[in-house]
Amino acid sequence: MRQIKSYLCRSLGSFEAALIVLAILSLAIVFLPKSWLVYSFTLDHKSLPTLLMKDSKGDTKVSWLDKQAQAWSCTLDMDYQNSYCSLLLTVLDERWQGIDLSRFDQMRVRLNYKGEMKTLRVYLRNRHPRYFTANDEMSTKYNMVEISLSENVTDIAFDMKNFKTADWWIAQRNIPPKESYPEFNDIIYIEFQTGTRNNKEKYSENIIQVEEISWKGQLITDELLYRILAAIWIVVIIYRIIQKTAELSSQLRKNQRYQEELKSINKLLNVKKEQLEAQAKTDHLTGILNRLGIRQILIEGFKSWKEKRIPFSLIIVDLDHFKNINDTYGHDIGDKILIACAEVLKEKTNSDIFASRWGGEEFLIACKNTELESAREIAETLRITLQNKSLDRGIKITASFGVSSLEVPFLTNAFKDADEALYRAKSWGRNQVVTADQMVSPHNTRSKEEA
Repeated sequence: MRQIKSYLCRSLGSFEAALIVLAILSLAIVFLPKSWLVYSFTLDHKSLPTLLMKDSKGDTKVSWLDKQAQAWSCTLDMDYQNSYCSLLLTVLDERWQGIDLSRFDQMRVRLNYKGEMKTLRVYLRNRHPRYFTANDEMSTKYNMVEISLSENVTDIAFDMKNFKTADWWIAQRNIPPKESYPEFNDIIYIEFQTGTRNNKEKYSENIIQVEEISWKGQLITDELLYRILAAIWIVVIIYRIIQKTAELSSQLRKNQRYQEELKSINKLLNVKKEQLEAQAKTDHLTGILNRLGIRQILIEGFKSWKEKRIPFSLIIVDLDHFKNINDTYGHDIGDKILIACAEVLKEKTNSDIFASRWGGEEFLIACKNTELESAREIAETLRITLQNKSLDRGIKITASFGVSSLEVPFLTNAFKDADEALYRAKSWGRNQVVTADQMVSPHNTRSKEEA
């Protein structure tokens, strides 16, 4: 036996074992007794406070025949159109809490009846602070259903969805449409009231005894249960197909994917293959990396994110109003400012942070192993340093920063996100850091200056 178990453990992987467990569970659920999925509640109504009520204008009479058994007699005055009798049950507990019937699907009433009424009205009266006041019992919401009566039918079941809020209560209380739907979360009264009648004599005699009140609900419908099982099996099968396909083609696709990534980055940097070997990797003016120099950093960061999900972030820096400086002080001063700004960026570089001149007055900082928030903090530190730095002839310079982090397997998306963030930083007043996930300006009080 031990050898068989050992063989099975070696033969079956974790996925196969999970399939066996899932199959056993599926069979168990399919053949599960339906009663296991149904919950019920029977109200001990004979122990509750009760009250017999009738209309106040007609000659209707109501009285107990056996209060303990909750058997009562109602003689309706047929000359009065709105004559009625009713039995009111108060279902509040010792903490003045009602009962929550919102999770049930069906109500069942077992009763004995003799008389000529066609129907019996059942009210489930709900309490809610939106409409209930403690000193006004009529402020409970009257959820009503009218059930057919017959001396031969003693067990009546009906769906909770058949209840509706009584029209007269909605009109009397000026309830808006959005509040007029039935509610069952805090029922404090259950009322049985005489309904439509047949008798055309002056008086209609009726005897009613409520023997049992119960509710039941279904944890989950059969249809939904089978749909869930089918969906689980479909997902498992699709997952297995994808997994096997990926395993079989992994090595081939790995080499192909790497070549495509190189082509994509080369296209992004707009550098032809024959030019890469001839160009230097250092910007001749500032001494920091140029586009070609940062290329390998981008490849490595992108590859690490793809294979190990090591964070990789980009910061695009653009000097504010640099064209005005060139126009005012000349290109020599402009070059000195570019060199000074590059020195500030270079001071922040380390084994994970790489600064490069992207073109003109724009710089790119590649941040390996750096989350978006950490990249934002780096950018904010650089922004403050640049803002406080004194340059040639006392010139002050500020910069705008767009920050993004690699989230999808396309480096172009990260560049696009950083560029859009930079655009927002410019449009929101410059001299600020904006991340790709920001939708509103964090510096909305900063003055709006011209570019």
